[in-house]
Amino acid sequence: MKARVRQAEFDVVVAGAGHNSLVAAAYLSKAGLRCLIIEARDQVGGDTASEELTLPGFWHDTCSTAHNLIQASPMIRNNELGLDEYGLEYLHPDPVVHVPFPDGTWLTQWRDIERTCEEFARFSKAKPSPRSSGSTATRRPGGAPPSRRCWPGSPVEAHGSGARQ
Repeated sequence: MKARVRQAEFDVVVAGAGHNSLVAAAYLSKAGLRCLIIEARDQVGGDTASEELTLPGFWHDTCSTAHNLIQASPMIRNNELGLDEYGLEYLHPDPVVHVPFPDGTWLTQWRDIERTCEEFARFSKAKPSPRSSGSTATRRPGGAPPSRRCWPGSPVEAHGSGARQ
C-alpha cells in the first residue's frame, strides 16, 4: 500500500533517489526546505548502489566505481552534510581495480603509481613511467593533486584518490 502525501507538506519534490538527487535534497533540507524524494526502484543510491545479484552473500558494484570522483568534493572532503554520522565510510582498497581478460591475462591498478605502471608495461611497447601530465599547478580545483600518467598519451590517469605523489 502506497502512502498518500499532501502537496502542501513539501517545498520541493525530487524525482529519483540517485546520489546526485540525494545530495541536492540534503542541501535543500539543510537550508530549511521540506523535500519529498520519489524513486521508482526499490533501492536508493542510483550509481552508488551495491546489490546481491548472483549468489547470497555476494555483493556486486552495479556502477558505483564512478563514485570515487565525489571524494574530492567539498561535501565529502569537508564533511558538510555529516554523512559519517549516518554510516558513510569510504574504503580505499589496494588493488583499486582488477580487470581479467578472456585470454587469461589481467590488468591491475594499485594505489602505488609505480606498481600500476609496471602492470601497464606488460601491455605496452613504450616504456611506461610515472610523469607529470604537464600541469604546472601543484593542486587542481577542489584540492586534488595533479594527474599522473604512466606514459605519454595514456588514457589512464591516477588521481589523488589512489596515487602516491
